[in-house]
Amino acid sequence: MADSSEFKIEKIDHDGIAQYVVQTKDPEILGVSAIPGEEADSWFVILTVAEFVRDEPLESKFRKLVDDTLNSINGVSLVEEADREVWYVEGDVSGDILVLSTVQSLNTIYNELKDYVHSY
Repeated sequence: MADSSEFKIEKIDHDGIAQYVVQTKDPEILGVSAIPGEEADSWFVILTVAEFVRDEPLESKFRKLVDDTLNSINGVSLVEEADREVWYVEGDVSGDILVLSTVQSLNTIYNELKDYVHSY
């Protein structure tokens, strides 16, 4: 598990659009960001490590963890995988909460993810 003091959430404005990004010493494993969707109260949550996790049983464990985490956040009404490393989220929730909750959840299986990614 990575030391949780090693990451913080940063808000970055691009042309008036707020993007939330976790700053971490291991962005390959704990890289998470959230950008607003086109619809009100919608977000895209992007996880860097999702691109690499492709073998069972870790892939199912990882995807269930992300899905369960996002669905458990107060205010979230819908979670769908939009792409291999992107989850679409609807609800009355802020991007920083989405990122923080997701990176904390990933941190619970950090060693498994790190070992898997570094085995290639």
